[in-house]
Amino acid sequence: MHPAHKDVRIEIINGRITVEIPDCPVSKGHGDIVRWVSDTGPWDIVFANSPFGTQTKFSIPANGGKSLPPTPAVPVTQPDGQYKYSVTGPSGTLDPNIIVKG
Repeated sequence: MHPAHKDVRIEIINGRITVEIPDCPVSKGHGDIVRWVSDTGPWDIVFANSPFGTQTKFSIPANGGKSLPPTPAVPVTQPDGQYKYSVTGPSGTLDPNIIVKG
């Protein structure tokens, strides 16, 4: 199988932060890659325990999705499990998940 590129879109709907995939499934074995995108912001994505090795924080500048990929596409490097993270920006904070499976 080929690696999947998972773009997790962050939006503001009715004044609240939403993510397109609140429980984003990824496969370490297939080499899946995750990237956060948004046309709003700025946003900080922070993991207490990151599935991406030592990289625990990603930042998206205001209007980051309009011109460049706002975060680097990052490969999953850690074991299977659920990894909660925080998305913080101008409309508050949301706590979605990355779910790593084989």
